[in-house]
This record gives sequence, C-alpha cells and structure tokens, in this order.
Amino acid sequence: MSGRFKGEISASADGISYKLRMDMNAFAAFEDDTGLSALDWAETAEAGKAKIGDMITMVHCTLYRHHEEAGRRIAGDILSEEPGVLARLFQASSPDSSAGIVGTPPGK
Repeated sequence: MSGRFKGEISASADGISYKLRMDMNAFAAFEDDTGLSALDWAETAEAGKAKIGDMITMVHCTLYRHHEEAGRRIAGDILSEEPGVLARLFQASSPDSSAGIVGTPPGK
C-alpha cells in the first residue's frame, strides 16, 4: 500500500443509510475480532476465497467510526443489499493504488 489508506462510503440496509469508514482502525478491529491478518485477508478476499462471516466482520468494523451501536446483523444486511460494498470501500480507501481491489475483475 502506498499513500493514504482511509476512505468513506455510504451504504444502506432496510432503507437506512450508514457511513462506513475503511482505515487502519477498521483493519485493527478486524484483526482483534478474527485473529486474522487484515492485509492477508484482503488478498484472500480479492481471490474470491473469503468466508462470508469474515466479510460481515469487516463491514461491521467499518461501521465503528460512525455507528458504534450497529451490530453484525446490520453489517450482514448491508452486505446482502450491496455485495460489492467491500470493493467500494477498498477503492475509496486507496484510490491511487494500482493493486487489485476486492471484488474488482482482473485487468481493471
């Protein structure tokens, strides 16, 4: 990763809009919650091999900054309504990166 790593997007579930923030705090929370390396997990997710529960956990961790009260169920609902939300988060957090982005087709 080069440059900054911080980005925010909006996503909704059940008609409610949420602001999600992908940054190092979200990555640290993911590592604390799962025991996995967030950077290694991102590569796994990019390869299409991420477990659904870990995807929900990552979305949940991106909710902490603005919606600390939001639970995993809301994170799962967001992911259900917008399966590409993680790809958007990675793109927003590292827009200058030419590295692969979770959910982005090869060659893009």
